This record gives sequence, C-alpha cells and structure tokens, in this order.
Amino acid sequence: MEDGLTYDPSKTNLFGHNLTSQKRQRFVEYFSIEKHVNHLFPPVFMFHTKDDAVVSVENTYRMVDALEKAKVSKEQKGGL
Repeated sequence: MEDGLTYDPSKTNLFGHNLTSQKRQRFVEYFSIEKHVNHLFPPVFMFHTKDDAVVSVENTYRMVDALEKAKVSKEQKGGL
C-alpha cells in the first residue's frame, strides 16, 4: 500500500479522507498484506497482468517475494 504503488482512490476509500500523516502511515503498515506473510499464511493464487493501468504489477512482485521468503505455496498466472 505504499505511495506510488497503490491506487490512491483505493486507499482513500479504505482509510477515509481526514487522516493525519502519522495515522495514514500506521494504516499503510497494517493493511500491507505482504508485510504480514509468515509460515502460517494460507496458499495463495494470484493473477495479474503487466499492462494493468490501475494497479502496479510491482505489488504482485512484492507479494511473491514475501511468499517465497516464508515458503508459502503459491500459484501465479498473468502476462501481457
């Protein structure tokens, strides 16, 4: 949910309009799922295309990295 990677209207819909920057940062940490992956995380199926004009594929890459570090089963699909 980092700035520049997450679709800003989605964050506004989730967090609301009137947050202090400190509270917004706490929400970003809390809702960034890739930061909470561990060995107890369930298997994951992801589908993302590189030409998605709304959601950066970098989000998917970061999730894949987190799943691999935690040795969580995953299946990836996508492309151009």
